[in-house]
Amino acid sequence: MLRATLLVLSACFLASFALALDLPSYDDCRGKFYAIRKHEHFGWAEHMRELTPDDGELKEGERLAFQSTLGTFGDTEFGVVATVTELQHLSLVGTSVTDDGLAKAKSLRALKSINIWGCGLVTNKGIGHFQEATSMYSASVGSTRSVDDGWLDVLKHWPGLLELRIDGSPVTGSGFANFKHTPKLEWIEGWNAVCMTDVGLSHIASLGELKGLSLWECRKTTSDGLKKLAACKKMRSMALVEVAGVDDDVIQVISELKDLESLDLCYSKNITDSSAAKLAKCEKLKELDLGDCIALSDETVKSISALPDIVCLKLGDCAKITKACLADILKFKKLERIQVPSAFGDEERETLKKRFPKIQFERFLRLKLIWPHK
Repeated sequence: MLRATLLVLSACFLASFALALDLPSYDDCRGKFYAIRKHEHFGWAEHMRELTPDDGELKEGERLAFQSTLGTFGDTEFGVVATVTELQHLSLVGTSVTDDGLAKAKSLRALKSINIWGCGLVTNKGIGHFQEATSMYSASVGSTRSVDDGWLDVLKHWPGLLELRIDGSPVTGSGFANFKHTPKLEWIEGWNAVCMTDVGLSHIASLGELKGLSLWECRKTTSDGLKKLAACKKMRSMALVEVAGVDDDVIQVISELKDLESLDLCYSKNITDSSAAKLAKCEKLKELDLGDCIALSDETVKSISALPDIVCLKLGDCAKITKACLADILKFKKLERIQVPSAFGDEERETLKKRFPKIQFERFLRLKLIWPHK
């Protein structure tokens, strides 16, 4: 009886758990504090509620996050934020904070994620000030030319890192040698990664737990470098968008990744029907983007039409794919979203609507991320 009573009291205590926080005002820090419940792939999602100095209380299961205001946040404001040592998630996107200001980050040892995207006054030294946050699992540092591979030395202090984002920075991948300190890394994203090299790909291939890789506009990679990704047996999501070196040999390697659920090969102009047909071996595929793969024809659609779980198919601007492929598209069982080839008109769209009543038609957008790297 006593044990049961104690269990009930314990449950009541946990249900009512709350952590009171001493939060600064908006005028002092030029940003907002939030209580969040879920953090996934660099996004604060699912549940967010704003906190204020008058209502600064974390409930059971919530984490403390701070998001700065664009254009009005600098070193002084960061100094105020750094006094909140309970902070776990920090976003400083597009601010004017500097290396000197970030020196105060050493007090933020509870941090689990940082987003220092577009902070043009921050260099490798500034990122290094976060080395005390040894529980870091998500880091986004990009859209700036003031950092290079040197900032990745801080990874030796983040053994539990799960996510890494390097958009729009002159990272070549040589700094990925520090991946030996982050064996749990699961997700890497690099939009406009124009300086990425085969050296970087070799280090990526060494990550046994990698499940997601998204690289855009890599200009210095080769087929030989990309083929090393064959070692990433746990890969579930891969995007190689306008990446130099993507050819039939690389597609052969990708087709052997049996857990792959999402594949984006947009702008891959050197893959042919013969290799694309091998993607039919990726039976777990749910999303496939072949937009502007100009060498592909109706034969590719025929080859992949047996994939059982496709919900999203993108064939935008594939000039050699004709109306004749409609019969094969109709063979898909779970199709929900599609970018139709340019040859399709109203008649083909109506036929698709009848076969898939809830289908959504997406437009093909020629997205270009321009960054003046040399």
